[in-house]
Amino acid sequence: MKKPDAIFFDWDGTLIDGFDVIFNGHNAALAAFDFPQLSPDQMKLQIRLSAREAYPKVFGANAEAATKVYYDYVRSHHLQHVKELSGSREFLEFLKRNQIKAGVVSNKTHPLLEQEIAHFGWNEFFGTILGAGIAGRRRLHHGISHGVVLAFDLAVHDRHHLAFLLRARRLRAG
Repeated sequence: MKKPDAIFFDWDGTLIDGFDVIFNGHNAALAAFDFPQLSPDQMKLQIRLSAREAYPKVFGANAEAATKVYYDYVRSHHLQHVKELSGSREFLEFLKRNQIKAGVVSNKTHPLLEQEIAHFGWNEFFGTILGAGIAGRRRLHHGISHGVVLAFDLAVHDRHHLAFLLRARRLRAG
């Protein structure tokens, strides 16, 4: 495989684990409207949609208020709960040493994404950070993120893909 010009990463579930804040935020919204709390397993089955997409179906007329509860919780607690996934820093350092540019393209809101990258001290690794809310969009449209990635050679979209790349790098380096 030739050296890529750049690698773009998804954020949550690829480089970091933010499940706890998502889980607790959704449960805070459920509790605020007297809905039963979900277990982690139940939540994992239900979090494919954003709060803005799912909450009208769950909360009906209270969707906007429930969304505010959720995002207020997330904004207040995300840095306490977000965790670095094993091997993430090592791989980012490898890219930097080998002068491979890196970026993040995520549906996480741009300000939260920037705060989490700074929280880990990873600003030096990313030349491009593109989160939701850029260009007036709440979520990145697939065409936008796909177009950004197609301009380069490689995108890492989940932790399994990252693990594959880490194993491949260790084999070449070893």
